[in-house]
Amino acid sequence: MKPSICLIIFILLVSTVSAVTIEPSELEFENVLDYAEKTITISSEKSLHISLSATEPFKRWITFSPSSFNINHNSPVDVKVIVQPKNTTKTGAYQGFIVVNTISEGNEMTSSVSTAFDLRITIELTNEKITQANVKNLYVEDIEINNPVKTSIKVQNQGNIELKSFFTIEILDTSNNTIKSAQSEKTSILPLSTETLELEIPNNFDIGKYYANINVYAGEMLLRKHILSFKILEKGTLPAKKESVIIVHPEKIPLSTGPLIILVWIIILLFVIYKISKFKHNKKKK
Repeated sequence: MKPSICLIIFILLVSTVSAVTIEPSELEFENVLDYAEKTITISSEKSLHISLSATEPFKRWITFSPSSFNINHNSPVDVKVIVQPKNTTKTGAYQGFIVVNTISEGNEMTSSVSTAFDLRITIELTNEKITQANVKNLYVEDIEINNPVKTSIKVQNQGNIELKSFFTIEILDTSNNTIKSAQSEKTSILPLSTETLELEIPNNFDIGKYYANINVYAGEMLLRKHILSFKILEKGTLPAKKESVIIVHPEKIPLSTGPLIILVWIIILLFVIYKISKFKHNKKKK
């Protein structure tokens, strides 16, 4: 009876581990000053409770948002890994792991706790300030007459200090005359994070084609200068939005060594149970 229970628990533990995936498979932070963040995505084939922690040497200055959560097949979870080294921490490279613990759902007999995966993480600390940013996405929507002109821009802070980003926009007619200008609010962007800058401009323009001359800034630094065209249409003539979506599949790393290894472990366990039972049987005969 006891060997059977052990086998059941073993299979449950192994299946829990193999059900979880995490991407990317490794994290690397370069040129960190006093703050940095990156995102990992955790998914599971079954319902689990996940908790995260970090090992030394950076156990006390890495946090997670969220650090504990429930997950199932239909809802992968994005987790921010936030690095905030202490002022007294020396510059240099640090290596350790993010520990992913799982608790499977069930009763007292079938619930199990296990360390599903150790995600390797490397952090390089520096005392040099780096200002760098990139415009990831920029668009102006076609609109119907009297609706506001909507502009949306995604900016990624690629440096290691906080930036304040904003953009200016000039609306031009087809004769290249400026008919409206505006500026977005300044938005703070933390190191390695991405924010969306948005602006709505009241529209009292005639139906027709227009151009948006956009300058994107991070502090005093001009990141990008771009001209986009858009249309102002009659009421009820704006077609339904058609979005072209490119899906990039990052490398999914199963938090196990695969079905073959699991099968090998099960065979080994069954062999051990068989040997123990045979030994006890022979002992009784004597």
